[in-house]
Amino acid sequence: MNPTPRRPRVLIIDDVATVAKSAAAHLEAAGFETRVTENGAQGLSEGRRFAPDLVIADILMPVVDGFEFLRRAKASAALRSVPVIMLSSVNERDRVMQCLLLGAVDYLLKPFDPATLVKKALKHVRVAEEESEDRPEPPPPAPVAADGRPSAIVAVRAAGAGAAITEALAEKLETLPASDGALVLDLAIRHTPGAVVLDARLPVFDAFEVIASLRSTESGRQVAFAVVAPKEDLDAASRAKKLGDVDLLLTPLDPEALAAFVAKAAGSGDEEEGASAAKSDAVFEPALLEALRSVPSDGGRSPLDEVLEAFLTDAPERIAAMKEALEKGDKAAAGVVAHALKGGSSAVGANALAALCASLETEAAAGSIAATNEVIPRLESLLATTRESIDAWRRGSAETQG
Repeated sequence: MNPTPRRPRVLIIDDVATVAKSAAAHLEAAGFETRVTENGAQGLSEGRRFAPDLVIADILMPVVDGFEFLRRAKASAALRSVPVIMLSSVNERDRVMQCLLLGAVDYLLKPFDPATLVKKALKHVRVAEEESEDRPEPPPPAPVAADGRPSAIVAVRAAGAGAAITEALAEKLETLPASDGALVLDLAIRHTPGAVVLDARLPVFDAFEVIASLRSTESGRQVAFAVVAPKEDLDAASRAKKLGDVDLLLTPLDPEALAAFVAKAAGSGDEEEGASAAKSDAVFEPALLEALRSVPSDGGRSPLDEVLEAFLTDAPERIAAMKEALEKGDKAAAGVVAHALKGGSSAVGANALAALCASLETEAAAGSIAATNEVIPRLESLLATTRESIDAWRRGSAETQG
């Protein structure tokens, strides 16, 4: 009788219980065995005992952060060859690049898409197991725009669609080809593109990760974005719609849709409001929790209940910690708390609370965070509103299922 094969193991390192529990639930449902720790120090210790096939680690954590974890892991015989995926917020692009240079293989933006989480976990576990597989040579660097015109980055792998898009854009902009999401980000650093056209399913970083990352920068908010996908790819259409102000070019290409995007791209420098104005200002977006609803329980409490309990327990504690940090005038601690609360809020779709925390994190880093009597009531009010929205959503969902 053949023994049951061992499930691939994933070590999750994040100090925000909401994020860690959500990631673990989706990975367990996909067939992984998971272990959760709260910081890099615990992760290093647990990693030696657990012998993971993959590590997913947050960047900003107490005690030992993601950077130091990577340095120590790559110097450890037990963890040196284990692939590491970093969890990051959209405004942490520079930190992500630093982690990649330190040896991380990939990253996930928070709030993460559950399907992307599982897909990347499967990909990197499989790659680690196939050590003998030949690796293709990296693509040559893309040419640099030379004539002073605004540039457009085109990362479309289908030869016919890519050629048509490039030809149409070339009438107005200097086109720069790219073969994967990492190269798109690299080109965007060296240029200030007026337009970026991406295959939905790009290698390394997909279109939606690239767009979210670029939009976290001032120049990226002025870019005209288009995602190219087959007509039957409903997931790509849904994700493009959620991002807001992203053109969807379906293949086979519609000449009118392509012409409309080219006209928009040519005038993108005058449209500074663009993507930032299109972002959702909803207090609560239930899509992430809806995804958790489909994750089966292991006989105990459902993953959805565990994640919600973690958030509703953790958030008031974070606000209390924020109050204490502000009363002490400790801006660094306030920034750390804002970051953690932002992550937990994003994980359950508490958009308004996450946006406020992102703003507070930025203010703390600049040393200009507001006084306690201004910050804490805003946080408490938004948390109360979010709690009401979550309760209403759960009641509505129960009535629908009933």
